[in-house]
Amino acid sequence: MTFLIAPDSFKGTLTAQGFCEIAKETIERILPGSRIICLPCADGGEGTVDALQSSLRGSIRTVDAHGPCQKKVFASYLLAGDGKTAVIEMCAAAGFSQKDEGTGPCDTTTLGVGEMIKDACEAGAKEIVVSLGGSCTNDGGCGAAYACGTRFYDKNGNTFIPTGRTLSKIARIDNSGLEAAFQDVRFTVMCDVDNPAMGEYGCARIFAPQKGASEEDVLLLEDGMKNLCKRLKCDLGRDVETLPGSGAAGGMGAGMIAMFGAKMKSGIETVLELTHFDEKVKDADYVLTGEGCFDGQSLKGKTVYGVLRHSAGAGKKVIVLAGTVKDEEIGKVFDDFRGVSVFSIARKPEPLAEAFKKTKENLRYTLENVLRLLPSC
Repeated sequence: MTFLIAPDSFKGTLTAQGFCEIAKETIERILPGSRIICLPCADGGEGTVDALQSSLRGSIRTVDAHGPCQKKVFASYLLAGDGKTAVIEMCAAAGFSQKDEGTGPCDTTTLGVGEMIKDACEAGAKEIVVSLGGSCTNDGGCGAAYACGTRFYDKNGNTFIPTGRTLSKIARIDNSGLEAAFQDVRFTVMCDVDNPAMGEYGCARIFAPQKGASEEDVLLLEDGMKNLCKRLKCDLGRDVETLPGSGAAGGMGAGMIAMFGAKMKSGIETVLELTHFDEKVKDADYVLTGEGCFDGQSLKGKTVYGVLRHSAGAGKKVIVLAGTVKDEEIGKVFDDFRGVSVFSIARKPEPLAEAFKKTKENLRYTLENVLRLLPSC
């Protein structure tokens, strides 16, 4: 038999690569002689670089970049083995772990993300994939654009690096420096939210409070984003105000589309494309996937759903192993896909903290029992 192993991580307990290693060892022991293809996956959030490193035969490059509070941090990204594709998690230089305590989204910047992009291009990358998850910013991607050559001017003609607090001061945007430097580079942003840049469901009202913004801050950020969208439309001819996903990561979606010319794609769809999943699944008899919790969110563009959809399209049988399974979701999976089975690896009722400690053991035990059935199917 041929198995394609394509899981997400079990957040906080097991990486996607760790899942693959356990599954590979178990399959080789229970069904010796099987062919195994390991393809650790992610949906574009934190952990995407780690998941893709082995599949892309990539190397990790570290940049001495500016963090969200403009203090220097070491930010890492993935450069594929062919040197032509780079995968960047924006949270590596604009995430909560680099933020000073007490600093909110009014005063943080994506400057370091732009420095990572610039480094990747100088290293020879012609395709830059940016994951928009986990940011602590609300600057509309202006910091990243500044690092790559865009210039922002106030009403007095002075240049500055906008933050959420100062977006309203932008009087003119000159994007010619960025466009000249990156004219041969293709940008893709991985995004799984459809929030617009502004309005009731925009980045300021929905996400900024989660990043520490007060009610007063939210109004300030909304005004700033309104001005930024106006300038992007007037100066660059890019209307992103209501574009789905433009509000992702504090408006980074808007900035990447308008200033970098990026295409916005689903995280898992981008990952499956980068790893050539559709080619590899053709040879599989069974696809093995999983995640920590299989619930309603799983069916809204998460890793397992993407793997299910592409595997079903190829007519393959899929085995899903999850830490926990919400029963109400199983029926929908069975309605939508044929040849799918779903298992919880939990072996007895116990507190979640205790179950976390046994993730590897429970995964191995459950998979052993599933595999013993296959020769008779």
